[in-house]
Amino acid sequence: MPKLIKYIILLFIILFFIVITSWFSIPHWLPRVSQLWLPKGATLSMTLPKITGQGIVVADMKIALGSCEWVKVDQLTVSLATKWPTKWIIHAQSLVSDNNCLSQLTDDQATQSEIDIKQILTTIPSMELTIEQLVLHPWPFLAGKLQLQVSQSHHLHIDYQGQNVQFVARTTTADYFNIEHMFLRLNEDTVNLTGNISLPLSSTLIPQQGKIDAIFTTNHYAKPVIAQLNWANRSGILQLTEQQSQMPLLFLPWQLDDQYLTVKQGNWRWQNGDQLLSGKIDLRLANWRDNLADMRISGRANMLTTGGEGKANLVLTIEQGKLDWLNSHIPFQLMGQVKINDLIIDMRTPTLISGPLLSPRITFLLSSLIRVYGKINKTLMLDELRLPLAGTYLTAQGVTGRLQAIADTTDSYWGKVKLHFDGQANNFKPDQGQWRWRYWGHAQLPPLNANWDLSGDGYWINSLLVVNRLNTGFDKIQYEMVNMFHPRLTLSKPLKWQRDAKRANFTGELILRTNRIQFGQESFLPATAITAKVTGRNPADFQLSGALSAQQIGPIPFFIRWDGIRLRGNARWQNQSVLAFQSLIPADLAITLREGNFYAQAAFSVAQGQGVIAGGHWSVTNAGLWLKDGSVDGIDFILPWRLQNSRWQLGTKSPIQIRIKQVKSLFDMRNITADLYGYYPASAKFPLVLRAVNVDLLGGAVRLAKLRWPQIAPAILTIDRIDLSQLLTRLRTTTQVAMSGKISGQLPFFLNNPDWIVKEGWLANSGNITLRLGKELVDSIGENNLSARVAMAWLRYLEINRSQTEISLSNLGDITLNAQIHGVNPLESKNRQVRLNYRHQENIFQLWRSLQFANNLGDWLEKNISLKKGENQ
Repeated sequence: MPKLIKYIILLFIILFFIVITSWFSIPHWLPRVSQLWLPKGATLSMTLPKITGQGIVVADMKIALGSCEWVKVDQLTVSLATKWPTKWIIHAQSLVSDNNCLSQLTDDQATQSEIDIKQILTTIPSMELTIEQLVLHPWPFLAGKLQLQVSQSHHLHIDYQGQNVQFVARTTTADYFNIEHMFLRLNEDTVNLTGNISLPLSSTLIPQQGKIDAIFTTNHYAKPVIAQLNWANRSGILQLTEQQSQMPLLFLPWQLDDQYLTVKQGNWRWQNGDQLLSGKIDLRLANWRDNLADMRISGRANMLTTGGEGKANLVLTIEQGKLDWLNSHIPFQLMGQVKINDLIIDMRTPTLISGPLLSPRITFLLSSLIRVYGKINKTLMLDELRLPLAGTYLTAQGVTGRLQAIADTTDSYWGKVKLHFDGQANNFKPDQGQWRWRYWGHAQLPPLNANWDLSGDGYWINSLLVVNRLNTGFDKIQYEMVNMFHPRLTLSKPLKWQRDAKRANFTGELILRTNRIQFGQESFLPATAITAKVTGRNPADFQLSGALSAQQIGPIPFFIRWDGIRLRGNARWQNQSVLAFQSLIPADLAITLREGNFYAQAAFSVAQGQGVIAGGHWSVTNAGLWLKDGSVDGIDFILPWRLQNSRWQLGTKSPIQIRIKQVKSLFDMRNITADLYGYYPASAKFPLVLRAVNVDLLGGAVRLAKLRWPQIAPAILTIDRIDLSQLLTRLRTTTQVAMSGKISGQLPFFLNNPDWIVKEGWLANSGNITLRLGKELVDSIGENNLSARVAMAWLRYLEINRSQTEISLSNLGDITLNAQIHGVNPLESKNRQVRLNYRHQENIFQLWRSLQFANNLGDWLEKNISLKKGENQ
């Protein structure tokens, strides 16, 4: 007996050792045992299980298919409920499955993996399964929490809750699966399913007749969409209809037999904005009761469109296609036209769907081409846009292959433009994969009399978009009086846009150069360069800072801000010599800048609906210049301005004060002052006003109180005490006539009067005026005429105590002067009055000669006294 106890104790020790050894070696032997249930080539790996108060915990478990990690489970906990009814409780923190790994399976394995749901339920014990985070690649946006319950009677309940998908369903009997609620969000579209839908758990359980009703809500339609499925004796109708509408969106009559599921004479319609899309559908699914790998699909569908150019038809044809989990092969082709408004789209795209059904590859075959042409707007015609697609293919990872686009356009004003875009993509989709491209183009632009060209290259790798090279410009630009020679825009540093929101960044450096900017025949800017640095978050939120330089002009720094809605900026022209602007003054004006300084600054804002709003000021100090016959010294002014609604406001808070110390020319003018304010273009509501004009000249002054444009009253030009001696000296009149003294007057002049420029102006003496006639003139007039000699004796020296001259100038250029002169000759008699009446008429083209009043007076005296002399003889 003691010996038996020893054997029993030894047996327990051995069993305990075996259990302990087996437990700690689970990560080694369980993966090998799992090969009995896993597909061929699949391997299981796991960490050592731990026993805790919650149950058995496995921190990490993985299933791989070759080198691809198919399933990964974190923090798996398994326990057995102690309360009745007994059931397994399984909890996992996360389960990540990469369905792209299914490509590692063979065709036979994929076929064997298709198991009837009803069969699965009969083998699963009573359990509660919870996965806190279930992620299925390549559809990570469908991630969510899964709760699954299987009762002892093998009834199934599923509750899946994610941000973009929600699903609640249960089995009501042993044969049917009832969907109670479903929600799906794709991008900005959402689909809600309300109402119960019962689906069979096995393809052999289709009842003889039945009906399913459901309601969908989607962002594409304001109203819910009603889905109805009716069938009897293996034929039925699937119909989708917008609520409160009689016209179905989808109408599919179908028939079922042991071999084929056939849809014949189905039709569909869709309202895309103002355009109605519609068509018919014929579809056949062969071997529908067999495994998916044995099914074959074929069919035909079309789409009718109507645009400004009439009707068009696009046909989709599906050949005998093979549906397979791992190796689908579905050839199809799009052939025909689509018409949208005034655009026509021609499509011929033979295409092949291949590879795993869950992650297929869509390949565009030889001769695949899309062409677009037609009218874009009233002035722009798209002659052709070609999109060759042959050899390019699309997968869940993105587009791979050559991407091209060739565009030809004609604008009724700008002329013809041709652009070519060519690139190579590798598993590319926005912000994933890579796409390298180059572009070029050219155009002839008649309005600018210019030839334009463009070239460059760049790439898009993951979330980084780069324009690596840009070179665009014109051989010249000629518009009205402006000629720009060889302007070109290039990148001095690549333009980079990091699109990742967490690392958003937009940078680059540009430079615009031009050899010369010509204004008219003589004025020009020398070689000009504009440099700019771009910084920001994206093309809708960035800053542009730089400077403009044109040899001696500048640099002029500027700053521009774009926030996606409004473009704002400012520029500051630093203080510099006005000599830099000499090239802007035409040579035929014979003006040479001599000295002075210039300063300016400006700010602007541009937005849709607002237009351009800008403001700033220019400042010129102590400027001087040489004229052809003189000079100007001491020019000072500050010009505040504002631009809004295409109208300039000159002088905003205060008028523009123009000050000039001296003008040396035919007449020396000093202390010139003027105030200017108002608007340009001017109108009755927005006038332009010149006021407080004052000029000191010829010992007196000329003043203008106010000139308003548009003019509603004459502007009064006041002449105050002009010295006649200085006037005649400056006019370089004959030495035989001399006058001294001062005159004053007023000249009311008009700028928009239909008849007059000056009407009824006057000039009068200010104090005594002395008239002296030279001895040679007097002697020649009175040489042979006694009366003329007597008259000239009185006029040889005349002291004028009163003179009055009326002046009028018509729009035709005719000037009229009527002068009355009263005076005495103290050499002959202090008491005898001398009275002269003088009238002069001349065209404005001879105004300069008519201004030489003394010469005309002398001519008049000579002529009239000679006539008197002849009469006396």
